[in-house]
Amino acid sequence: MSDEEEENALISSELALLWANNVFQYFNIFFPILSRQHFLFQLTHQKRSMNPLLRYAIYALGCRYNNPEDRNAQHWFDKAFTLVDHEINVSLSTVQALAIMCWYSYLSGDIQQCHHLRRQLYRAVYDCNLGQEVTTANHSVVEQEMRRRGLWASY
Repeated sequence: MSDEEEENALISSELALLWANNVFQYFNIFFPILSRQHFLFQLTHQKRSMNPLLRYAIYALGCRYNNPEDRNAQHWFDKAFTLVDHEINVSLSTVQALAIMCWYSYLSGDIQQCHHLRRQLYRAVYDCNLGQEVTTANHSVVEQEMRRRGLWASY
């Protein structure tokens, strides 16, 4: 079974939205790393074009917020964790996913894993050059703001 088939078999679109909304309600309010409007639009209309690493990280944290005892949260975290090591083209969504995964590890009480993910997060921030302000010619205003949020929430 492919990852996409497994995802579709395990969670409905309603459950995916519930988990995503949990992340926005409990995490993103303190660490505004994602744009709710843009993320939810992608999740409902462009799911195939989304970075699965970010999607799985959202599922893991959102599921954990829904029920800390739900084993599905760890399942989605493990899937995301597997993708981290295979992420060749580091992007803003990689930074976002790593920040979310670090918080998940912290909530799970796995400080060593959180520290490991934080080091990967800092490297991704560096690789994405988030410390440099970009011009509007290269990035839209929304992209610029998301880059700023990615940098801010990472530290």
